[in-house]
Amino acid sequence: MKKIRTFVAVPTSSTLQKRAAYLIDRLRCSDANVNWMKPDNLHLTIKFIGDVPNTEVSQVCQAVGTAVGSHGPFTVSYEGMGAFPNCERPKVIWLGVTQGSERLMQLHASVDNSLCDLGILPERRPYQPHLTVGRLRRPVPSPQLGELMAQYEEFSAGTVVVKELLVMASFLGRGGPTYDVMARFPL
Repeated sequence: MKKIRTFVAVPTSSTLQKRAAYLIDRLRCSDANVNWMKPDNLHLTIKFIGDVPNTEVSQVCQAVGTAVGSHGPFTVSYEGMGAFPNCERPKVIWLGVTQGSERLMQLHASVDNSLCDLGILPERRPYQPHLTVGRLRRPVPSPQLGELMAQYEEFSAGTVVVKELLVMASFLGRGGPTYDVMARFPL
């Protein structure tokens, strides 16, 4: 049985993609071995589901459609940057979310609750809205990257009106991941 690597996401705007590309270009000159996101692949993940049997994708989409029913459009501001687990040993480099963070957490909780009916369990870590801009293979200290991140810690990428939620398929390849939209649900 074929499985599809699946996640639920909020799309970004072309303006946000350009601002994030500007930031990535500034950080790219560090000595760290970072896989930077392609600007057109940028998205805010609401829920990473993982491998879903292709025969169950429609059920996942229905559950997400049910979850968005009580949510309307809202604005998200992407400001500040940081890293998981921390800036000293980054593994994931991200843009933060200020305005709209609470609404994203509510949307995440609705999606989690709806997917629980399918046996898809919530993640153990608390949800923290962020936009991933780069990933390191190993969290190795990089003073140069740390200095650049400190320089841009107040970076503002702008605002986006969240109008829809996407169920996405992720395909891993040598040139990085590619994503396909499997379903769209307006808020």
